[in-house]
Amino acid sequence: MRLKKFLLAAFMVLAAPCICAAKDSASVFRVSVMQSDEHLFHESIIENLEGTLEKALGTKTKVEISTDSSETIKAKLKEGRVELVFCNSVLYRALLPYGVRDLATVHSDWNPNPNRADGAALIVRRDSEISSLNQLLNLKELKVAMEKGRHFDVLYYLLGEFEALKLDSEKFNSFLLESTQKSSELVKGVIQGKADAALLPACFLEQHVVEYPSLYREIKVLNPLRSSELPCTVSTTLYPNWSVLITPNISMKQATDIAATLLTQPKSSDGAWWSVSTQFDGVDKLLKNLKVEQYSYLREWTLRRFFEEYFPFIILFGAFLTGVILYSCIANRLIKIRTRQLSQSLLRLSKYKKEFELVRRDNEIYHRMGIVSHISSLISHELRQPLNTISCYSQGLLMRLEKGPMEQGQISDIVYQIHKKTQGADEIIKKVRDFAKFGSRPVATELNQSIRKAVDVFLLSSQCSSVVEFKPSDAAWIKIDPFELELLVLNLLRNANEALVKTANARIEVNVSINKETSEVILTVKDNGPKLSEETLIKIKRGFETTKKNGTGMGLVIVSESVSNARGKIDFIPSKDRGLLVKITFPLDRHEQKN
Repeated sequence: MRLKKFLLAAFMVLAAPCICAAKDSASVFRVSVMQSDEHLFHESIIENLEGTLEKALGTKTKVEISTDSSETIKAKLKEGRVELVFCNSVLYRALLPYGVRDLATVHSDWNPNPNRADGAALIVRRDSEISSLNQLLNLKELKVAMEKGRHFDVLYYLLGEFEALKLDSEKFNSFLLESTQKSSELVKGVIQGKADAALLPACFLEQHVVEYPSLYREIKVLNPLRSSELPCTVSTTLYPNWSVLITPNISMKQATDIAATLLTQPKSSDGAWWSVSTQFDGVDKLLKNLKVEQYSYLREWTLRRFFEEYFPFIILFGAFLTGVILYSCIANRLIKIRTRQLSQSLLRLSKYKKEFELVRRDNEIYHRMGIVSHISSLISHELRQPLNTISCYSQGLLMRLEKGPMEQGQISDIVYQIHKKTQGADEIIKKVRDFAKFGSRPVATELNQSIRKAVDVFLLSSQCSSVVEFKPSDAAWIKIDPFELELLVLNLLRNANEALVKTANARIEVNVSINKETSEVILTVKDNGPKLSEETLIKIKRGFETTKKNGTGMGLVIVSESVSNARGKIDFIPSKDRGLLVKITFPLDRHEQKN
């Protein structure tokens, strides 16, 4: 029992320092400030930071502030030995892999826009021959002084400007001389010729010239850039101001209390206060272009860089390849199915084609028979005239010979008339035969003469029961087969005459006119028959349909084909009151018309 008490007492004695140390550690709040010997317009902010944090965290929490280099800050973050970091925007974005987040950004009268408040200025002597960044890189030897440890602000800012101007930033690095001197000493070194140029933080020159007004007469800024958002001359693009960062070691309540306290602080004695910056994308782009910090892997072709650079394309290629393979499999299957279906379809098509050829041949025969039948009915009227004349002359000759002998001259006249009419009948038959054998053969034809001949043939036929009035134009030449033209006019006259069977004072008007503006000849056939219905008009236009009991509709088909062969056009226009107007337009044969 005494041994147990002794061991317990010994454990309490040994563990007491550890418990006390843990208690003390828990009450300490560690802040790391980025090392810079001149925090432009940040002095009062840093001086008041300890009191501000103690106010936010409570008096029981001890705030410890240390000034550290960028590498020390990284080491502390990695080991979890810091709760708050105060640094510029470049270091902030470089620390993102350590889990830091910005809480508040410095805002001041000098830089009213916290998103554009930091940069760098490269100075040379005013009498220096160097006048631009490009000219500076053309020199073989050059000394550029820079305060040691300023890589994360002034150097990166200026190198970013070289990259933006497509200049060799690596060559500029070879000119750098890191110095332990302060920025004010670097300015004096340039004036005294110890260095050719010096790299300074933004607005340092404007702040320093207050104490040394003669500076502006002895130095100048290369690549001078002025902005309404910053009353300083710089050589680079402007970036966000210094910010306070919270680390993963801090609790949500502590972060909320600190943010509320910082953002409600009044202006300091030198016109600085806390605000919020929202535009850090320019800093990320700067680091990526320089291929430093978390983007240093871009300097070498690693597997990680390859995947990050081409990840969208790799995904697209993989998806495309998968799609091609799937498509190939599906396509092969579909091709086999479609090939089988196509083979069956080709067999059916071959069978249907043979059947179609048989039907087409039969239809063609029927069509020809219909056309021949229709033409025969029209030509029969034209043949009737010479045959009737021959019959009359032959009967008269027989009757005269029965009465007694005739003079040789009288007999010769009668025989000559019979011969002449026989030749006319033979000419008609020859025209029909040539048309059936050779088809349409357009030649230059005078329209009025051909129409007059067709009208005369129609008037002499026994079918004519209407008054036909023909109004010719001046000589109108067109290219058409004369026989087709005669058939065309006879068809139209016969159709019009049949439509007027039950009409009193039946009348057919045939007109020919010339439109000189369009070089066209217009033929119209108009009757005063009954008014046509819309359905009847559609049947007329369609062809192979008729309103007659024994009709075939072949007549209008022949008319349409004849007009088409002559490169004309036909239209059926119903009159407002009664009857139908058939309008046919032929192109004028300019050559014959001119002659």
